[in-house]
Amino acid sequence: MPAPSDDTARLGRHPGIQNLRLIAEASLGLAAALGAPASLLFSSLGAGDWSWPLGILAVWLVFGGGIAIGVTLAYDVIEFSPHERTASMRRGTFSFRRRTVPLDTITEAWRSVSSAPNGTDYIVYRFTSTDGATSRVLVRGRPMTGLDAQGLRSLAAFVGGLPLEVPDAAARPARIGDGRETAGTPALTERQRAAAVSLTEGGGKSRVGRETLLIELQGLIDTAEAADSPYPPGADGTTGSREPAAPATRRPRGGIRALIALVKADRLERAREDDDAEATDLLASHLARTGRLRRLLLRLLIGCIVVGVGVVAVSIVLDAISSRILDATGEDVVLLVVVSAILLSIPLILGWCAAADADVRSRRALARRWMALRDGDDRERGMPTPFLLAWTEQAWRLRSAGAGIWSVVGAVMIIIGIVALVDSELPLLTNIGILVSGLALVGIGVAMFMSVTRRRRAEAEEMVYLGGARLLTDDLR
Repeated sequence: MPAPSDDTARLGRHPGIQNLRLIAEASLGLAAALGAPASLLFSSLGAGDWSWPLGILAVWLVFGGGIAIGVTLAYDVIEFSPHERTASMRRGTFSFRRRTVPLDTITEAWRSVSSAPNGTDYIVYRFTSTDGATSRVLVRGRPMTGLDAQGLRSLAAFVGGLPLEVPDAAARPARIGDGRETAGTPALTERQRAAAVSLTEGGGKSRVGRETLLIELQGLIDTAEAADSPYPPGADGTTGSREPAAPATRRPRGGIRALIALVKADRLERAREDDDAEATDLLASHLARTGRLRRLLLRLLIGCIVVGVGVVAVSIVLDAISSRILDATGEDVVLLVVVSAILLSIPLILGWCAAADADVRSRRALARRWMALRDGDDRERGMPTPFLLAWTEQAWRLRSAGAGIWSVVGAVMIIIGIVALVDSELPLLTNIGILVSGLALVGIGVAMFMSVTRRRRAEAEEMVYLGGARLLTDDLR
């Protein structure tokens, strides 16, 4: 490995070191929860009063070290020298984990996004060389942090010098409607597919080109610099600056071309506002029965829960006042009401899921019919925001609920089957049948979950295709 030159740039610090405090704090919380079981081992070894502290320390070191090692193995710290030359390296070098390859050989880049309802959000870039070398960089993260503003600028400089091959957008057309590839539908560009990944619940990955990465990196750099700026942001959301703001009536720089561009942008914004107003009126005049049924079932479900919880609360208060107020008959009535509320809630939940899915699909169908009647200019503006909101809701609640039910029932049957095999008077074939049936139900549940995941990705692609320029922001988020 050649010695690095003076122009060698390093992309930030290693995530494992940068987030060492977060890893230690998270591991300490886990150690406090699992310290008691671990202390039994030290107690058996004769640690005495030190058993519990040693148990916490052991769990803390094991889990903290495991997380730190996992992060170390998962992500790399890149060093690159744009002008370093050797006999076999024509233009620049790319170094990570004691391996150096020419920059000219890095022709493939993948962008991965992972998110969860608890607030975790990560963006990872993976660069691949033609000789097989692969490196992953944590660009942005929460709660684990990625690159700072300086690291993002170095990464942008690194990406700007790569000969990345743009993936073929015509390889697969967009999946419209029911999630199947539709003949005659234009293929999504690699930038559109990256935006679809960002809009997909849970995230995903897609192969991207250099320009797409640079667009996103510039947005991330602006966000990081705004967060680090000592000056508060302006009323329009721009980064604070010492320079006074230009008056609104001032003629834009750039001469007549800038003025024409400003007029076109104003016309486009007004046209989009008209589209939004028309979409709002259409949605208001096409209130589907499924929408009304959805609201009715939700009210019934809330009422059922309130009745069940209220009966339990009243019975607890009466029992606290005097144990003689509720006799055996009264307790049976309370039990009957609570059980009835629970049993009634199950079909109400499933019915609400079905009605909500049907309501979302009906609004999407109305939006597709609206777009089918538009001309080229209207399509270029993108689908109105009131219509696009239908793609931000789930349309597979019932299938997700069914997958959860089958998985839970299957897991219970597996446990029953295992217990029955160990200690049961039932025939062997019956026990095996229970176990196999449980495994089959779990398999069905997993397959349904995977189907929902694929459909959500297809819905995100359709949303990007129909939304057009409304959704292609500078940072792909």
